[in-house]
Amino acid sequence: MIQSPAKEDTEVASKISGIEKDFILKAALSDRIPIRLHNARQAAEGIVTEIGKELITLETTPDWPGFQSWDRVSCYLTFRGQSIGFKTKVRKVEGKKLFMAIPENAYRGLERKYVRVPPPHGLDVKLFLQSGEFALNFPVCEEYSAVELPQYNDAFDITSMNSLVESFKKRITPVSSENRTIMFRKRQPETFEEVLISKLGKSLYIPSTRSGLPTGDPYPEGRLITKDMEEDYEGAEYFLTGSKMEKLLAEKGSKSIHSEIWVPVLYYQYVVGYVYVCNRDERRVSFDLSTVDLVFEFSRILAYFLKSHNYFNDKSIRKERTPLGATIADISAAGMLIALPKDNLKLMLKTQSGIELEFHLGNRAIHCQARVMRRYSDEKNVYYGLGFYQIKPEQKKGLYEFLYHSEYNPESKEDETSFKLESSSVEED
Repeated sequence: MIQSPAKEDTEVASKISGIEKDFILKAALSDRIPIRLHNARQAAEGIVTEIGKELITLETTPDWPGFQSWDRVSCYLTFRGQSIGFKTKVRKVEGKKLFMAIPENAYRGLERKYVRVPPPHGLDVKLFLQSGEFALNFPVCEEYSAVELPQYNDAFDITSMNSLVESFKKRITPVSSENRTIMFRKRQPETFEEVLISKLGKSLYIPSTRSGLPTGDPYPEGRLITKDMEEDYEGAEYFLTGSKMEKLLAEKGSKSIHSEIWVPVLYYQYVVGYVYVCNRDERRVSFDLSTVDLVFEFSRILAYFLKSHNYFNDKSIRKERTPLGATIADISAAGMLIALPKDNLKLMLKTQSGIELEFHLGNRAIHCQARVMRRYSDEKNVYYGLGFYQIKPEQKKGLYEFLYHSEYNPESKEDETSFKLESSSVEED
């Protein structure tokens, strides 16, 4: 069963518009709304006294801990009952006055349990793919997917390969005209559909050969090949010679095929086969998303079965693990945001994929697991929001106290906006 971080630690904030951000900052100035600032193991509170073209001026409380120029800070305020957060840099400090850059972006709906801070001095984190590194003679897709046992019901029998396949057939046969499982054990992808799902690592869902591919993907982690993705895959040929997919759909329609689902069997970065179902001839019924879910679930259980039975004998060909070349953007006691440069990126990590972490907090080592909770990118980097799990209580305590230089209380109800540090404990290692 897939283990995930607690929901309260992985909530996704929503970005607010630039106009609204400016309005909130002006309201903080006029209404004297306190802004709380956090850095690695220090925090303080201030009131906005001036907003210029490039800088925000804060007047701080007497117990100001002493931020320095060019420190990165996470800032929070409460506006009309909502938590607002943004990140920026300190430009200058003059006594109790602090000048910081106007933030590019701001977010609402911050509900993480622990505040995110820039990585403090003395923290070293290495990230590893769960699979390690090995080479299989199977198609490589664009995304890396963890191979874990998902939640499933008793209708799937995993006592043997034949039992697993038969239990799937028992469920899928009443709702489909045809179903089969194809493995790329002795051959490579040949048809356009096989090449497409192997390259993208996503499911090809054709609700109807008359209507074509879906224009959107209802799955948050990105599970389906949409019409735009398929057109991008065809590239310039789409305009020069016409759409291959449209020609295929017409051909399928002429063969009385009404609806299809092609789901790749993902084994880390490899596509080792796929599951195919269709409705044709007299069964002119479109597959709905519940059938897509069933086929997808079977594909994941099948991948896990192959792994647990060492079907590919990959243990004998594993290489020494090398860490991902990631940069930590910020970190909390429950998760962190990392950036991977696009130029050096070999694989995209799929949402919900698990990775292994090795922390070094000074002389102390911590090993735990993390799961990709969200993913986004800009021109240079791909960013992954990770949630920690399988971390021992004493290790979480050590991480908390290292990050915040404050005593850990697992019963605390603190969150990003209420988190406080003891001013007497603000020191650097």
